[in-house]
Amino acid sequence: MGFLSVQETADLCKSHVSPSADQVYESHTEEAGIAQCILVYQRYFLRNSNYAAMTVVIDNLGGKTKVTVVATGGSGSLLTSWDWGAASDWLSDSTACFSDYIVNE
Repeated sequence: MGFLSVQETADLCKSHVSPSADQVYESHTEEAGIAQCILVYQRYFLRNSNYAAMTVVIDNLGGKTKVTVVATGGSGSLLTSWDWGAASDWLSDSTACFSDYIVNE
């Protein structure tokens, strides 16, 4: 187990998520030793006939690299707003690449 920089974390995320999704946005900011990266993805799911979106925010504001991932999905139906688990499954699959680097305090 080791610690990853913001850039290393972004590279790991991009290599793990990108094969199954389209990256639609990327932003990098660094100043005075503080770094932040924002990645936004979209992916089409047949199970709900719609796209899901995932936003990844990576920063080292607290001294350690932190990753925040938010996934949301839409419904293909006008009558329901269920995504049939698409966003949740995508979130679980996409964050699995960080399991060797998680530090609990």
